[in-house]
Parts: sequence; C-alpha cells; structure tokens
Amino acid sequence: MKVVLVLAGLSLLVLVHELGHAAAARAFGMRITRFSVGLGPPLMTRWWGKVALHLGPIPFGGYVQVAEMMPEHEAEGRFRWSAVAKRLAVILAGPAANYLVAAIIAAIIATSWGLETGRIRGLEVTAVGEQIARSGLRVGDVLVAVDDRPVKQVADLSPALAVVTDGNARLTVRRDEGELQLNARPIQSAAGRWGLGARYVAQPELRRVGALHAIAGGLVYPVIFSVGLLDNATQLLVPNSGVQVVSPVGLADRVARSGAWSTRRILSLAVLLSVVVGLFNLLPIPGLDGGRVCLESLEGVLRRRVDPRYTLGIQLAGALLLLVIWLLVSLRDLGALFH
Repeated sequence: MKVVLVLAGLSLLVLVHELGHAAAARAFGMRITRFSVGLGPPLMTRWWGKVALHLGPIPFGGYVQVAEMMPEHEAEGRFRWSAVAKRLAVILAGPAANYLVAAIIAAIIATSWGLETGRIRGLEVTAVGEQIARSGLRVGDVLVAVDDRPVKQVADLSPALAVVTDGNARLTVRRDEGELQLNARPIQSAAGRWGLGARYVAQPELRRVGALHAIAGGLVYPVIFSVGLLDNATQLLVPNSGVQVVSPVGLADRVARSGAWSTRRILSLAVLLSVVVGLFNLLPIPGLDGGRVCLESLEGVLRRRVDPRYTLGIQLAGALLLLVIWLLVSLRDLGALFH
C-alpha cells in the first residue's frame, strides 16, 4: 500500500511539473495545443477550449505542447533576447514548480519542527526484525553509538559492528529524551556486511528558529539537497559503490520499506520526491528539459535555427533511449518488488 501511495505522490508531482510549463506559457501569451499526463499514444482525449487533454499509457511522464516552441514554428524576432528568454522561462518553469513545492514544504517542516543544522543525531530506527526486537530495540529509537563508537550514518554501522569481539554489541540508544544501553548480537549478510536486522534513517539535528529564518531555510534547502543528490549520483561512476539507477517503482519501494512514517517523515519524503522530479528534468539530456535548454541556448547564441530535422531526431532519440532505460530498470525493480 505504501508503494502505491508513493507512486501516486510521484505522479502528482509530475503533474505539478507540467502545470508549471503550462502556467508560464499562458503567462507569456503562448498558445498551448496539447497537455498530456502520461506518455505514449493517448488512451483518452478531452478538449478544454482549443487544448487537447491526453491521458497516456506510460505513467510518471507527460508533456505540454506549445505552438510557439514547436520545431517547425517560425516567427519574426525569434532570436531576440526577449523571445529566447521567454522560451527558456517556459522550459525552466516545470522544474521551478517542483522546487517551489519542495521549498514550501521544507519551510513548513522548519517552522513546525525546526531547521536542520547539518549535523546528524544518529540513526532513527524505522523497522525492527524479530531478533533485534528481543534485544529491546524499538521503532522510534535513535541509535547513536556501538561500543562507544559514534554512528552518524548507515555506512558507519557495519564497520562498528565488524570489530565487536565478544559476539554482543553494546548499543547506545536515545529514547524519549533519555539514553539507555542495549546488548544485541550482530548479523552478517551474504555480502559480508554487518547489521542488526533493522532499518534506519539518518535523524538530523534540528534547531528551533524564528518564522522568517525558517522560511528562508526552507527556500534554500531544496538547492542544498540537490547538490547532495548530484554528489551521490556521481557514485554511479565508481565501481562497487553500491549506488544504482532506480525507476519510480524502485524509488517507491525503497521509501515504503524504510519503516514507520511520521508526519514529518511524510513531508520530508514529499520534499525528496519533488526535488528528484525537478532535478532529473534539468539534466542536459535530449528529451528532458535540460536538453531543450541547451538547444534553445545554442540557437540563441548562434542567432539562427539548427536544422529542425536534426534537433527533432536528437530529441526523439534521447526520449527513446530514456524510455528503454526506464522500461528495463522498471522491470528489474518490479521483479525485486514482487520477489
């Protein structure tokens, strides 16, 4: 059920993205001819004035067709700075809508619970297995140390448990503003990593601030978070890093399996998903908003059209490649989900 909820939230954020494009196009007086939720041949079409509203069979995607931005469209003054800037604004309005939603939610979190200081208090336990439950560890506990070795992130846990000598690890746990010691036997996985048979999320340290400070922090947070996501994405290039590409299904599965959801966690997940949608579309890949920004910028600098046959071919090839990768990764993640 949680997987379905996450996927529904992701679809909603994709819709927000496309509405951002549409709102900017209308604001600049451009003519929208088609609005599609989902990709592929339309399963259903409805008309809203002169706009065709499509429902496509491939979820987690969509597009807005603007007459003035079609490859075949010609207009006087196309390469004036004002015209180029308007087209770029329409393209960037989709990711901007996702970042705005993320910023608003982040500001609500900061106002209600506090602003993150950048430090980690420990690992909040979100799910426990049968063995570790017998040791007394509960959902909601915050694991801060193993045998007096601080644990600040999930990656710290395996090395800390690997050096346990007597077979029992002494866990320092924060619970209900107090601190207690628990003894637990580490578990080694088939891959050789050590764990406790539980799931965790890093619990950030929060600091209460004034409303204006909280709002400012919320506006900045999605940008800082994006930098962290990009840094993590570079690990895809590192052999045996353990980081891999995931589909929306895989992302939803990982989020759903992370354990108990509090109100703050649900809102934090909404920030995560919104930033992911916005950031992914900014990648300079043909078929995405980032690829279109590169093309429009190139034509603006050259002050002439790049042959539409080439640009359309590049965009379609990029979109097709992304679709094939999306399908392959989704099939892998679906297999893992049902397994």
